[in-house]
Amino acid sequence: ALEKERLRRESARLRALLPLFEANKVFMSTTELPRLAQQVVNTAVDELGADRAVLFLADQDAGEAAGSHGYRVAALWNVPASELPLWAEAAEAAGLDEGAATIPETAVPSALREAGGSPLLASAIQSKKGLAGVLILRHDSSHRSFGEADREFLSVLCSQAGIAIENATLFDALRRAYEELKQLDYMKSEFISIAAHELRTPLAILMGYAGILEGMVPADQKQYAAVILRSAQRLRALMD
Repeated sequence: ALEKERLRRESARLRALLPLFEANKVFMSTTELPRLAQQVVNTAVDELGADRAVLFLADQDAGEAAGSHGYRVAALWNVPASELPLWAEAAEAAGLDEGAATIPETAVPSALREAGGSPLLASAIQSKKGLAGVLILRHDSSHRSFGEADREFLSVLCSQAGIAIENATLFDALRRAYEELKQLDYMKSEFISIAAHELRTPLAILMGYAGILEGMVPADQKQYAAVILRSAQRLRALMD
């Protein structure tokens, strides 16, 4: 009986790891942050049977006015836009640093508590720079609740999501830097083209008159006109 129980638990653990493995393959192959965030939410909802979910990412540009981290909505599931500020307030009040935990009722805005449903389950999403975001789930029925296994699953899922989100953010920064470099290269080429065009016109006039002068001046002054002509030809070669 003990051996059967051990095997049952081991089988349950392996069944829980399989969706995490599949999710991780999808996360690592996704470089678009909005699409990645929605995939994280969809995986959490599908595996834990949640009715509502919101993934917040820490907004580094939000400043102190938005709270200690300043969250922005990255992806959601079945949450009306009117409730998003309440969910963001709960995420701020939860003060998660790592792992998954049930948000205390005292940290949930009263309007959200009155809407009914199970206690909010939240998990921190960490990156190398610290807290990158928070994922929050909820059942519509107050008779359903998240268990310890759900918290463990969500904690591991968000650990994988943190790595993927950091990679996607770095890829996006690299893409923007590449686009900026392309724009700078285009501006440089345009500048060189315009500058060369604008310089060729007066240079052509200078070379024409220098050539005329070389044939008109006395022999003892031809060397000066020749110097002007050679220098003009050298400048044209440099522009070409």
